[in-house]
Amino acid sequence: MTFTAASSSNSGSLAGLVFPLLLVGLLVLLFLSQRRKSRAVQDIQRQLRPGMNVMTTAGLFAEIQAVDDDQVHLEIAPGVVCRFSRAAVARVLDPPTDQPMGLAEGGFGDGDPDHDIERDIDRGPNDGPPPGAPA
Repeated sequence: MTFTAASSSNSGSLAGLVFPLLLVGLLVLLFLSQRRKSRAVQDIQRQLRPGMNVMTTAGLFAEIQAVDDDQVHLEIAPGVVCRFSRAAVARVLDPPTDQPMGLAEGGFGDGDPDHDIERDIDRGPNDGPPPGAPA
């Protein structure tokens, strides 16, 4: 009878040791993953050059016009240049181009019926023009 009590005590202590080790392992993995992401963002921010199309951390799409020590000048619309911190650049969208920023080929509003936004929207059974005003 004392033998079974001793063996269950050993298995209980083994299970009590596995859980904290598993927890420590997960914390280490989270730490390393965050550190890897931070290094990747720093590498992107070091390699910024004029002409690159980027997205900021706020979701603004722009083209880099100039790069200073800790600032970038982003063209957010044709002729509109704003100054941002380098840390605001989240990712580079594509390699630099020599063409100025403008509407992409086949964009909305180009008069092409194949790209009609109204036609591409899925309509439900209750969608349609709003009801008329009561008389």
